Amino acid sequence: MVISPHNALTQKLANRHMDNEIEPIDYLRKWIPIKTGKYEGEYGWKKACIEEIHVLTGYEPSTISTWSIDFSKAPVQVRKSLFKEDILNVIDQEMERRKKTIY
Repeated sequence: MVISPHNALTQKLANRHMDNEIEPIDYLRKWIPIKTGKYEGEYGWKKACIEEIHVLTGYEPSTISTWSIDFSKAPVQVRKSLFKEDILNVIDQEMERRKKTIY
């Protein structure tokens, strides 16, 4: 099977920021609802966000909670880590979608 370089996955990945960073709140708004079913403003949203960042970066929850309500004070390395995780999540979604169409 030949995969076109212009398929949906390639397009999604091509639309990433050139600086290889994503704002934490953008990552969290995109993936927390998918991973946990929690939406911004709902009970448990912030806890789910802190846990996600903790698991992905190793930063302690007490540290993460000091990064402002929208996590805008997160270190650059966190933005880079979330950017990479965003790409991996997109790839994972695409692989799951393809599995369903093949089987």
